[in-house]
Amino acid sequence: PTSMHKNKKVRLKYTVWTQEKSPKCYELAEKREFDSSFETLEEANLRVDYVFYIWNCDFPDMHVDEEKTTKGGLHFIRCKHDGGSEQVVSACLSDVYEWMHDRPSGSSFNDDEPREESSFAKAIRSPGIANLNEK
Repeated sequence: PTSMHKNKKVRLKYTVWTQEKSPKCYELAEKREFDSSFETLEEANLRVDYVFYIWNCDFPDMHVDEEKTTKGGLHFIRCKHDGGSEQVVSACLSDVYEWMHDRPSGSSFNDDEPREESSFAKAIRSPGIANLNEK
């Protein structure tokens, strides 16, 4: 990719990211690494396939354990090694990558961040709300 595609500060529409997980290194399991970004879905998906292929050249015993395409057309590839380590390469919208970049795998939010209460939650807890059990 060109320097425009590798620019972490000014991302194009789709971001390609990688993640290496190891049961022996907790910090390694937490980080998704920016690889590149692209304006089109086709370019991003081609990069996902290419990055996985390059990893496969470095690790000849590597094979695909999970490969899927989301409803939005984004590629996701996971390889699990003996011993519990795994490698993931995928594409997502750059706005989504911003949100998930520092979050651990499998979590939807950081427990340390305050969450805003929804309007529904506020209304349901309000003493002035109508009693829904009344006839």
